[in-house]
Amino acid sequence: MRNDKELVRIAIVDDNEDIVGLLGEVLQAADYAPDLFTDARDALLASTSMEYDVIITDLEMPEVTGIELLTRVKEVFPLTQFIMITGYASVRSAAEAMHRGAVSYLTKPLTSSQVLAHVEKALENRLLNLENQRLIYELTTANKELESKINELNHLNELLKRTQENLVRAERQSAIGEVVVSLNHSINNSISGIKAAARFIRNNAHLNEECLEAATKIDEECSEIEAVMRRLKNLRSVSTAEYVDGIKMIDLERDEADVTS
Repeated sequence: MRNDKELVRIAIVDDNEDIVGLLGEVLQAADYAPDLFTDARDALLASTSMEYDVIITDLEMPEVTGIELLTRVKEVFPLTQFIMITGYASVRSAAEAMHRGAVSYLTKPLTSSQVLAHVEKALENRLLNLENQRLIYELTTANKELESKINELNHLNELLKRTQENLVRAERQSAIGEVVVSLNHSINNSISGIKAAARFIRNNAHLNEECLEAATKIDEECSEIEAVMRRLKNLRSVSTAEYVDGIKMIDLERDEADVTS
């Protein structure tokens, strides 16, 4: 059964076979199972095809330098941790490696304790970066959900606002309807009396032609007033129409159009 350290993917890259062999023995003794490369081109192909947790690489190599390897791998797997090895203790080259994303650097000659300490530091840094990535993903997801809820709330708020406006208009219309009922009753009673009087005069009195025309005109005007009152009476019949989310809302515009038509 493999232990946890054997599951850690580590690559050692150096054109010096002795260095690669020595580092491999150190890590294997610590229960790691590193991949060993003496050709940086092979290491580049492997490390851009599958993700390594840690890559220990020499800075100065033919064909592909440690800086080039770091740069290319970081483009594909930005969380891969790099430990750079230099035999020149060059502050400039080490600073450039750190600037490009290396977690640390070692100078030759190497000791087992140094190598293992730097590997542990690199693995801790990778775990921290993975945790940060997870938290960023969760935060991004939470922000998207929050934005969706805010949009939903704005939608409901707009719907509520429109409902309130329609309720106010409905209450106003209801009040108008009560007034119309009262007026309709009073006016219709008066109109009925006027029409009855006009018919009585027209049927029982000896009127000249002008008086008969006037009586007829009175009757016609009363009929027109009755028609107007019937249209006003429609104000009490509130229509509904489909609005947002299929909720029935009061369609006052259509009712007002019916009344004035």
